Amino acid sequence: MTAPEADKTIQKKVVIAACFGTFLEWYDFLTFASLATYFSVLFFPRPIRSPRCWPASALSASA
Repeated sequence: MTAPEADKTIQKKVVIAACFGTFLEWYDFLTFASLATYFSVLFFPRPIRSPRCWPASALSASA
Protein backbone atom coordinates (compact mmCIF):
# COMPACT_ATOMS: atom_id res chain seq x y z
CA MET A 1 0.00 0.00 0.00
CA THR A 2 1.41 3.36 -0.93
CA ALA A 3 1.42 6.43 1.29
CA PRO A 4 -1.59 8.19 -0.35
CA GLU A 5 -3.66 5.00 -0.13
CA ALA A 6 -2.76 4.60 3.55
CA ASP A 7 -3.75 8.21 4.21
CA LYS A 8 -7.12 7.65 2.53
CA THR A 9 -7.69 4.50 4.60
CA ILE A 10 -6.84 6.28 7.84
CA GLN A 11 -9.00 9.25 6.87
CA LYS A 12 -11.94 6.95 6.11
CA LYS A 13 -11.59 5.25 9.51
CA VAL A 14 -11.47 8.62 11.26
CA VAL A 15 -14.59 9.86 9.46
CA ILE A 16 -16.50 6.66 10.27
CA ALA A 17 -15.45 6.82 13.92
CA ALA A 18 -16.46 10.49 14.16
CA CYS A 19 -19.86 9.79 12.61
CA PHE A 20 -20.43 6.87 14.97
CA GLY A 21 -19.46 9.01 17.98
CA THR A 22 -21.79 11.78 16.89
CA PHE A 23 -24.62 9.29 16.46
CA LEU A 24 -24.07 7.92 19.97
CA GLU A 25 -24.00 11.40 21.45
CA TRP A 26 -27.29 12.38 19.81
CA TYR A 27 -28.86 9.05 20.80
CA ASP A 28 -27.80 9.69 24.41
CA PHE A 29 -29.25 13.20 24.28
CA LEU A 30 -32.54 11.98 22.78
CA THR A 31 -32.85 9.20 25.36
CA PHE A 32 -32.16 11.55 28.27
CA ALA A 33 -34.53 14.22 26.98
CA SER A 34 -37.39 11.80 26.38
CA LEU A 35 -37.02 9.98 29.71
CA ALA A 36 -36.51 13.13 31.80
CA THR A 37 -40.25 13.75 31.97
CA TYR A 38 -40.84 10.30 33.44
CA PHE A 39 -37.97 10.29 35.93
CA SER A 40 -38.52 13.85 37.13
CA VAL A 41 -41.75 12.81 38.85
CA LEU A 42 -39.90 10.08 40.76
CA PHE A 43 -37.10 12.30 42.02
CA PHE A 44 -38.99 15.59 42.37
CA PRO A 45 -42.57 14.93 43.50
CA ARG A 46 -45.12 17.71 43.46
CA PRO A 47 -44.71 20.10 46.39
CA ILE A 48 -47.21 19.99 49.22
CA ARG A 49 -49.07 23.29 49.49
CA SER A 50 -49.89 22.86 53.18
CA PRO A 51 -48.82 25.76 55.45
CA ARG A 52 -47.30 23.23 57.87
CA CYS A 53 -44.63 22.37 55.33
CA TRP A 54 -43.57 25.93 54.52
CA PRO A 55 -40.79 26.15 57.15
CA ALA A 56 -39.31 22.87 55.93
CA SER A 57 -39.51 24.09 52.35
CA ALA A 58 -37.81 27.33 53.31
CA LEU A 59 -35.00 25.45 55.04
CA SER A 60 -34.42 23.14 52.12
CA ALA A 61 -34.51 26.05 49.66
CA SER A 62 -31.92 28.01 51.64
CA ALA A 63 -29.49 25.10 51.93
